[in-house]
Amino acid sequence: MIILQGHAAIVGAVAGYNFSTIDVPASELTVACGIDVLGRIVGYAVDGTGTHGFLLNNGAFSSIDVPGAAWTAAYGVNTAGQIVGAYGPGGATGRHGFLRTGGAFSSFDVPGSVDTVARGVNNRGQIVGQYAAPDGVRHGFLLSGGNYTLIEFPGTSGGGAMAINDSGEIAGWIGSEPGSRAFLYSAGTYSQIQFPGSTFTGIWGLNNVGDLVGQIDETQSPYRAFRRSGGSFEVIDVPDAPVAWDARAVNDLGQIVGAFTGLDGKTHGYRATPTALRIEPGDAAPQFSSGPSVGPTGPQGPAGVQGPMGPPGIPGPPGPPGPAGPGGPGRGNLIGANGTRYFLARASDTLKRAVNQSSYVQHAIVDIGVAIDDVNAALAYGRSHPNTPSASSAPPRFNFTPPPRPGPERNVMLEQALTDLKSAFEALGQVGVGDLGGLRAKTYRDITVAANQLLTAMNEANAAFVPRSANAAPPPTVVGVVLSSSPAPFRLVAEHSGKCLDASGPADTLIAASQQPCTGAAGEQWRLKPVAGGYQIVSATNPTRCLSLRDVSTIPGRRVFLLACSATGAPGEIWARETADVNARFLATHSAQCMGVSQESKADGAAILQYTCNGGRHEYWAMQTIAP
Repeated sequence: MIILQGHAAIVGAVAGYNFSTIDVPASELTVACGIDVLGRIVGYAVDGTGTHGFLLNNGAFSSIDVPGAAWTAAYGVNTAGQIVGAYGPGGATGRHGFLRTGGAFSSFDVPGSVDTVARGVNNRGQIVGQYAAPDGVRHGFLLSGGNYTLIEFPGTSGGGAMAINDSGEIAGWIGSEPGSRAFLYSAGTYSQIQFPGSTFTGIWGLNNVGDLVGQIDETQSPYRAFRRSGGSFEVIDVPDAPVAWDARAVNDLGQIVGAFTGLDGKTHGYRATPTALRIEPGDAAPQFSSGPSVGPTGPQGPAGVQGPMGPPGIPGPPGPPGPAGPGGPGRGNLIGANGTRYFLARASDTLKRAVNQSSYVQHAIVDIGVAIDDVNAALAYGRSHPNTPSASSAPPRFNFTPPPRPGPERNVMLEQALTDLKSAFEALGQVGVGDLGGLRAKTYRDITVAANQLLTAMNEANAAFVPRSANAAPPPTVVGVVLSSSPAPFRLVAEHSGKCLDASGPADTLIAASQQPCTGAAGEQWRLKPVAGGYQIVSATNPTRCLSLRDVSTIPGRRVFLLACSATGAPGEIWARETADVNARFLATHSAQCMGVSQESKADGAAILQYTCNGGRHEYWAMQTIAP
């Protein structure tokens, strides 16, 4: 076990919580997954040698690595100090569940599974998680007293059990696709859980008080964290406007841990502590800042915790650690290749979700796929040549620095992918098995070719960015502005794309505004209603609904929705109108941020967001009257 001294830096307070960032020293990614009532936190981190579990206790990080495993992640911890998680060759499949008790590991697999992951453990030693059947479908399980029980919402196929409390209540996911919901299993009965207005709800954590935490909006970035307490839902906002964030666990004191992705593309862990609690220096156990001097009595532990049935322990590595011995290569020789493959896969996934889908981006995705194939071949070569001397030549140099952004939202996803390519490049240098039959140099070339494609795509996108102030004249399609409360309806046409702001959908559902071709549809017809402080932008076909920011959010990047509006105007639904020539931009009065098209996209379906005004044409709208 390696002890690393560190601390969780306080970064701010939002809506009743004090937030601390959690970054394992020298890591490139940190995710906090579990927290017990004593404040001990477990999770996983990625560095140049691969993915490792960690325990954060009283300000000190301890590594959690299953002996001989190339990949380890810790997901849950109970008050007895037992830790559960998974280990294996990588983070996708072929993993095994583990239980760590007093420093000793025991391994287990759901019978017939090809991948087993332990997600949570309660103070009775019961373990929940998910496993993959041979057909690839994932299911939830409960391991109690050596017996496995399927945990799955009735009438569905697929999902996972993510958390369990001391009463035996289990929370989890129903499937993993957009639109999926969560479930709570209690006293033999399943019930669905859905955050109001969200098309997706996933639960990660559950405590003995009955609080639930998880994520909403999407399975992939961007998503937000939420908490349900006493039947009431709330969004957990993280300081500094991250791109995406979740909540992975909550203890009985209400402390929450999870992860967020910042605007720099890096993922950090966090701990959110209710402001009613006081944390002593060194991340000691929390104490109440007011009330009786004696804290609440913790849950009574059992006389002894029975571990899961299975092998007495995990077989050791075939050879001693370090340089390759007769039994096989030592741990670390090929771990960098696994890290390279991980970052390459993440870069590819990010690019597939980027707004910019130019030919350069498409070529970069192809080049990354070639690099992944070469890394797989390099791994096979390294395993078949365990005694090859370590590489002695220095890796080639490449400048992964992205060009400056001309606007706050330019190239965010491409920059994130470029950061992952840099991490993959650096991880490749940690592979200690010679030149890998020439595959090391070839993979370096693959990565740099992909990075060059991204840099070209960024430069091209930046060159196309034209600030609104550079326009010689407004588009000729503008026919006038509307100021009275009862004129003919009008369209809002994005100046940069010529497409309409549209919010079409069933009247009883949550509708996100987007950019669509102008067709005269009901969802693209609007009226301005003067209210105190500005205007409501009201649907011309359903005047009870108007364009609004959910939860009166002040965070840049939040989507604009069509929501029920108040009679006289309320924060989140009041817009100030600023004109330039005859086109206008609309600023949410509660946040002083502009309504515009995400990342200046011209694509159909691009999201309408609020963000810091930057003067781009994508935040100016032509108000075209619609003839009767």
